[in-house]
Amino acid sequence: MDDFEVLGFSAAEKSMEVSLGASSRFFAGHFPDHPVLPAIAHLVLVDTLVKRCLGEGAGIIAVERARWLRPVPPGTRLRVRLTEARDPAQMRFAIDGDEERVSEGLLTWRAPGPE
Repeated sequence: MDDFEVLGFSAAEKSMEVSLGASSRFFAGHFPDHPVLPAIAHLVLVDTLVKRCLGEGAGIIAVERARWLRPVPPGTRLRVRLTEARDPAQMRFAIDGDEERVSEGLLTWRAPGPE
């Protein structure tokens, strides 16, 4: 996928580092002359990590809470992390930029089906 480059991944830490290039389709039209990463793209990154950690059939089925804290411009490197929540069907996510959190939330996930 040309929208982001995975620079590193750790299943044990449930984390991945990504780079968002200026040519990413995520920024197309959002917003002309002042591109920022749209909220749905944050969730695409989180869903990608869910699939890498739990299997291709896993995925987000609901976002219970989400906060977008800072704009993310093209060329940004991000660290996406998942942590346990009280309910085993849920996970917390956090996306950090250069020393600052850019988004966080709580999601409900779907386990992969039998192969």
